[in-house]
Amino acid sequence: MSNWMQDKDVGMAMGVGGLCYPRRDFHVDLLKMEAVFKAFHSSHKHGLPVGCSREPEVVAQVVDLLKADFGHYDDRLLFKLVHLRTMIRVRTLKRILTDSRIESVRSKRKTAELQAAR
Repeated sequence: MSNWMQDKDVGMAMGVGGLCYPRRDFHVDLLKMEAVFKAFHSSHKHGLPVGCSREPEVVAQVVDLLKADFGHYDDRLLFKLVHLRTMIRVRTLKRILTDSRIESVRSKRKTAELQAAR
């Protein structure tokens, strides 16, 4: 641990106020959680370029899978991690689908009209 984390002269030490240091194996556990998350979603393609389950309560399903291996973590932590990864996956999927969408004839005409009006 660095000295600046414990230095009271800085104004506020890192350990003051109930802050905790993460366990050393937390990063390893996060990588394992990511593997479980990807394995769950890879089985649900639904014709999409990135696997993403479209079932109801998908976050709760993945949290239940994670509880089996990582039951020593708080349920709220598991929920937040899975929810965050799900939102990142949905945003990435939306970006991929938006970029690959073919522009319609109406859209081309409206864009041309807008350019001509300027």
